[in-house]
Amino acid sequence: MTSGYRFPFLGDEQVVAAFHSRRWRADSERYLRAVQTALSALATQPGVSGVQVLPATSAQDAGNLYVVVGLQGTEHMRQQRLPAQRTALQRAALQVSQGHLRASLVGASPVFSQVRDIDLHDLRTAELMALPAAALVLTIGMGSLGAACMPLLMAGSVVVVTTGILAALAAWAGLELDTLTLTVSCTLALGLGLVYALLLVMRYRKARRDGADPAHAMAMSTVTAGSTICWCAGAVTVTAAALFLVQARLVHALVVPAVVAACTAATVTLLVMPAALISCDRLLERGTLRRPCHQRRGEVLERWWERWSCHLMRRPWRYAIGLSLALTLAAAPVAWIGLGLDFDRWPIVIPVACWPVWKPTGWRASSACCCPIRQGHLPSRPTRW
Repeated sequence: MTSGYRFPFLGDEQVVAAFHSRRWRADSERYLRAVQTALSALATQPGVSGVQVLPATSAQDAGNLYVVVGLQGTEHMRQQRLPAQRTALQRAALQVSQGHLRASLVGASPVFSQVRDIDLHDLRTAELMALPAAALVLTIGMGSLGAACMPLLMAGSVVVVTTGILAALAAWAGLELDTLTLTVSCTLALGLGLVYALLLVMRYRKARRDGADPAHAMAMSTVTAGSTICWCAGAVTVTAAALFLVQARLVHALVVPAVVAACTAATVTLLVMPAALISCDRLLERGTLRRPCHQRRGEVLERWWERWSCHLMRRPWRYAIGLSLALTLAAAPVAWIGLGLDFDRWPIVIPVACWPVWKPTGWRASSACCCPIRQGHLPSRPTRW
């Protein structure tokens, strides 16, 4: 891959315009004419500083031609201009050659742009799949479509507000906002927003079923659930801030979205949710699901977890011992966990073992294949590094 250090006169970054044709040779007149037209169309785009044709090599395909294209501007500007530049190049090459010549831009910015587009597409797909699934689960669990919509609306608003805060920090405070940061912030904002809103909605509905009026029920819910939400948000913030102790830039990039998502979820839930619940009090019981009521000892148990809790309380020691053993067995593999490269954790390591490497001319010894091995466990076949 070419770099700006090799062609500094071409701008801040260099990419390669790759041309390919299955029918035309790269040295034919019509091929070169189409390439010239495509490069002229590319040169009219903002940010293109110059082009440099690379000489053909003996191993190069007869239908391929490569041209170094210089780009100017900051990294963000180059990323923003790249789609228009790519479209202009490809469209001109196809139109002039009547579909016989294809062109594309390759390099650091095109690769990063494609990775960003794929990440954003995957994030949208995940959200489109998660929201209907969450709506279905909440509707079944809460027994009402109206009550299930309220946490989803609050979680959506938390995601939007969190993204806006991160965008402002990126514009004014120099925060590096990439697809990884956006993915972490959206995931945490959606999850924490759902949990906090769900907790408040359940407390509010419980108080309303007990006979309290909307204002009094909201006050009771905020007093009880509000402190829980604040403590949970504080715990998430402190835990995320502890990642600053890890000396890794990638880990540090995850701290800010986690803290912003936790604080935003708590703030939106405690400030917006009370007014929304009181205003939509009549809508919470819309779309109520019909469920059979199970009566026991004169009480009506409306939820399956209430029946399950009573079942557990009648046999506490049996379930406590059984579940403790199951959890212990599930956590047992932690003793053999291995992260990343583990050759430095072997009990005995001998310095180096060099093995021959296969090349087109035959087997040759090379120090490039040196690798640490454990005593008594020699590789069964040569390893190429």
